[in-house]
Amino acid sequence: MDHNIIENVFHLKNDDFYYFVNGLVGQQLVDILCFQSITSTQSLIRNPNVFEIFNMNCSEPDFLTIRERSCFQLDNGKYIVKVGLLNNLNYLLDFLKQQQQNLNVKNDSIEKYPGLSYEFINKHPLLKTLIDWYLLIDEDDRICDDKHRLLKEFINAIIYNLTKPINHFRYSDSIKDFALSLYILGGKLTYEFVRLNLPGSLPNLTMLHSLISNSNLKISEAEFRFDELQNKFKNLNFQYAFGSEGMTSVIKKIKYDSITNTFVGFPTTLAHGIPIKEHYKTDSFDILKLWFSSIEKSSLLNVHMIQPLQSSSQNQWDEYDFMHLAPSDEFFVWTVRRPNYQTDRVWSFSLEDIQDDERYQELSAWPNCIGIYVCFTAVKLMWVIKDDGASWDGAYYRRSILTDNVIPFLSDPKNVLDPSEVVYLHDNASCHKANATQALLKDSGVDFFDRTQWPGNSPDLNVAEDVGSILMDKVESLMIEEHGANQNSKVVLLQHLQNVLHELENETELFENLLKSYPRRLKAVREANGGHTKY
Repeated sequence: MDHNIIENVFHLKNDDFYYFVNGLVGQQLVDILCFQSITSTQSLIRNPNVFEIFNMNCSEPDFLTIRERSCFQLDNGKYIVKVGLLNNLNYLLDFLKQQQQNLNVKNDSIEKYPGLSYEFINKHPLLKTLIDWYLLIDEDDRICDDKHRLLKEFINAIIYNLTKPINHFRYSDSIKDFALSLYILGGKLTYEFVRLNLPGSLPNLTMLHSLISNSNLKISEAEFRFDELQNKFKNLNFQYAFGSEGMTSVIKKIKYDSITNTFVGFPTTLAHGIPIKEHYKTDSFDILKLWFSSIEKSSLLNVHMIQPLQSSSQNQWDEYDFMHLAPSDEFFVWTVRRPNYQTDRVWSFSLEDIQDDERYQELSAWPNCIGIYVCFTAVKLMWVIKDDGASWDGAYYRRSILTDNVIPFLSDPKNVLDPSEVVYLHDNASCHKANATQALLKDSGVDFFDRTQWPGNSPDLNVAEDVGSILMDKVESLMIEEHGANQNSKVVLLQHLQNVLHELENETELFENLLKSYPRRLKAVREANGGHTKY
């Protein structure tokens, strides 16, 4: 088919339109459209049900001829359109729908990337992907800009430097710091492997050595840099540090340090137990010869290191960090809620204090109940209904709860804001504190608060209990409306429970509000010294 016709398909009218339809699906459909005066693509899109007329009463000869060729007549007098003709119409409509989508993409691309042609964008998928990613960062408030700062600078450095001569390569301070860290931690071979395979991404070794020499990172023999350590503590607001001493064997040799004009490799001389800095310094060849002949070369290298320790007060979470939590809890849902059971409260001292329409029906001696486990993120709620006869022991928790449900749920990007940031949270039930459970979670790769990090056993700290209360309230109101044996029926209870769970499954606003309440909850619990709070 003519490419120009396809490009202008939404502007076709009359003979051009019928020529297009005939070439795509045949003359029979053209006759049906022509009989109904559907003369353009836009008219067909607005009125796609072109076969409805075949069940109308009409004695016009042309109509009867078209209907006879296009339909089968049933015994009850109704007409059924032939399958082949139905397929042709569906194919035509699908084709137009696809062309409409392509046109929308093209228009969106032109709108998004002014000055760039649609063909140019499609020719370079990397360019389109980069622009889409930057648009996502600008539009999505949930994405923290600092989280991607180094990545953006890394991409910018590569793209910028690829357009410049090698002697005009430029790198930001963040890239330089990253390069130094990679060189120190990975060594020369690792650094060169990364740099050569990602052209323009990292400074060459000459620039790197210049950075090292200019940044005062060089370790000098017998030098304790207490002033720099103090400045670092002030700048980073550290108060505590971990000190360590390391020793290793080295090849016995003497090296000349041109910066300090000293010879390094002799055993360091001590003064009152403190090493003397730059002791072996001389301009006399005879003295140097005497040192070589009379002083044993050092065979060991001793290093003293200090690592600052971050205090808990410096480890501040913002509201966005709490959005990555995945709280969980297990509880029982009864056909009739049991007063003062678990975290429920006694509402009244006397039945007369309760209005008639708010009184509960008579409690069954043995009300039915269903055990349930819930876990939610800022995106979605998941649940596991306990098997009949099963107990909340460690084996059941690890197999049926964690392995079969929680770990796959938290690993799916559709269920969380970021699988790499999600933190599983529990109330420190005994099955969760078990060594086998802790080991399973560590091996799964899911981050979690272990038994030493999270003070459990407080309903005020576990927002999953709020979800449980909402769930039980809704189920209770539904069970109260039941009559007779249904009021204590486990089957009816299960049906209502599942319906309510599906209603709550995607209540993202509720989940976000509960997670955002964590800073206030933690503050309230601290101020109450572990006592009762409004939560």
